[in-house]
Amino acid sequence: MKAISEASLERSAHILEWAVKNIHQVSIPNPNLRKRLAGSSFTLAIDLFNCTLILGKESAQSGVCVLARSILECYVRGFWLAYVADDSTIERFSKNQSTKTLKPLIGAIKKSKSNSIPKNSLADLENKVHTLDSITHGGLAHMKLRNISDDKIGTNLSKQNMTPLFILFGASVVVNCVEQFTRSLLEDEFRSIEQLDEGTDFLSQLLTTIKDNE
Repeated sequence: MKAISEASLERSAHILEWAVKNIHQVSIPNPNLRKRLAGSSFTLAIDLFNCTLILGKESAQSGVCVLARSILECYVRGFWLAYVADDSTIERFSKNQSTKTLKPLIGAIKKSKSNSIPKNSLADLENKVHTLDSITHGGLAHMKLRNISDDKIGTNLSKQNMTPLFILFGASVVVNCVEQFTRSLLEDEFRSIEQLDEGTDFLSQLLTTIKDNE
């Protein structure tokens, strides 16, 4: 049994290609350390999404779940670098003297009083992080993605195939990365809104392929 349909992989690959096209080798106006770091974090999330598609083709469900959390963390860190971290923190971060993991990053963003932060982009993140933590750190919920009650150990696709949902989740984060890359780094809010609309349409198409395969 395949973890994800060919149609879903095709739509996911289309989102990946769209994302790369929108950010690869794009000239950044007024480049500075903040923009370079934030851009690197956003694009790292896109690289990791590419890895989830490779794992999805191989039905490596537990690996896809782990990368889903990493993709989210890269996006949130890029967001924090772009909007929240002050100049001294940016400098320390560039020297590996200041680091934050996912939950502290979200907390720092929520506490920030900056009017430039589109907080709706981070809605309901705590619940998503709680879910991701429960199935990506090798605990019981993560182990249940393998057969642990039958006589043979292996990927448990027949009972709990979550691969399509986590690839959909990763794709949605990629769309947000493109939007924020354009908004915060390229300083083009109008185009970022267009990209969000385009990406949302692509996500709807991906969701349709997933439902068709249920």
